[in-house]
Amino acid sequence: MRSLSYAVSVLFHPLFIILYFISIVFWLNPPSLIFHDVQSTRIITASIVASTVVLPIIAIFMMKGLNLISSLEMKDKKERVGPLIITGIFYLWIYLNTSKHSYVPDYIVYFILGTIITLFTCFFINLFFKISLHAAGIAGLIAGLYIVVNKYQYNEVGLSFFKTSLLIKTNIILILLILIAGIVGSARLVLKEHNNKEIYWGYGVGVAAMFVASIVVFGR
Repeated sequence: MRSLSYAVSVLFHPLFIILYFISIVFWLNPPSLIFHDVQSTRIITASIVASTVVLPIIAIFMMKGLNLISSLEMKDKKERVGPLIITGIFYLWIYLNTSKHSYVPDYIVYFILGTIITLFTCFFINLFFKISLHAAGIAGLIAGLYIVVNKYQYNEVGLSFFKTSLLIKTNIILILLILIAGIVGSARLVLKEHNNKEIYWGYGVGVAAMFVASIVVFGR
């Protein structure tokens, strides 16, 4: 059970959430990932992946190598301060660069902003007690997709296999993600990384941050 819980924790690590969000929206509506031209799309997508996944991971491993943190799990809330600040800087950089380009879709700018709000809210709460970043991340993914799906009217998505096409409602995807959120929370409890309070706070922050970001970006 612990091995499975650890695998779930790695698979749904908070650093992967923006990548998952973009991938799902691209699946729902492939043209949405064509920003201006093919070259611009590749450069911007690579920049987002580098700033939100690759560079933060490298920075965290460097901090571990320099003994600035005792483990990659960062069980002590004090050890989370440095990685959260560094990750926040990378996120802010990519947000400032994507928000100033009119051809970058609003949904990307929106979700990155929501993630930044989530990150810094968790940073502040972490000064008082440990909060589940995994729960905040998966809850933010669900809330962000819910808002984008309703705003852009992504009602169905095609699923092809063995020369057969199947249309499924996006609500089914959201329900599956809610189930995954429950699995992620349970995994963190099994690993004894968090208690119920910390998990629930994570869910709450993730959802609230995405709704705040939607007001800022979409005006509602």
